[in-house]
Amino acid sequence: MNEVESAELGKILYEVPKIIRDELQTEQVYGVCFTEKVRHLHFHLVPRGVGEKKQGTDLLNLIEEVRTHAKRALRTKDVLGLVNTMKQRLGEGIA
Repeated sequence: MNEVESAELGKILYEVPKIIRDELQTEQVYGVCFTEKVRHLHFHLVPRGVGEKKQGTDLLNLIEEVRTHAKRALRTKDVLGLVNTMKQRLGEGIA
């Protein structure tokens, strides 16, 4: 990444968890980066809901639970609403 891209990523990683907490009323948002299968970065932001007993790395099990039990996943329209809110709050400079 060049300096401009790094600055933009820093802004995203600072602001997006705050937006997720505000919009989903979560207690915490974990950021995880996996890079072993591809030559670019994948950041996963995993929200921990109020009352969720799993914490830390145990929370990563929720990714599999969402895959196997769709009832825990956000509905498509809710995801699209969250993405639109992120775009508005981050500004048009970030897609």
